[in-house]
Amino acid sequence: YWREFAMLQISTQGGGLLKNFIIDYFSRPRPPEQLGLGTTTLPSFPSGHALGTMICFAFLAYLFVPKMPSLFWKWTLGIAILVMALFEGFSRIFHANHYLTDVLAGQALGIAWVVLVCAVIEGIFIKEKDQ
Repeated sequence: YWREFAMLQISTQGGGLLKNFIIDYFSRPRPPEQLGLGTTTLPSFPSGHALGTMICFAFLAYLFVPKMPSLFWKWTLGIAILVMALFEGFSRIFHANHYLTDVLAGQALGIAWVVLVCAVIEGIFIKEKDQ
């Protein structure tokens, strides 16, 4: 399972570096305090929680959905993963830690990053098989 391990490590560690670079570049302030919930002073765009959660769930979907025994279980797992990722994003907005655009950008970056990493690693392993 070296291929999957490499994908997991590059996805999570690289996603963290990507988030840090983009947060420092935009340096967008967080929403004002609401409902008496305190906010942090770290920049807001993109949401690191949404990005990390989407990386995790997209990677799990990449690994497990193709291995499901039937179309019913593939759809069930896919919908469950999507609902959990959307719920996490909603919770960031509900707690007034992020704007909607922060969460959407984090989720989009997470999906794009996992697709890129999986495509590159798959390409490397396919080339090694051919040689």
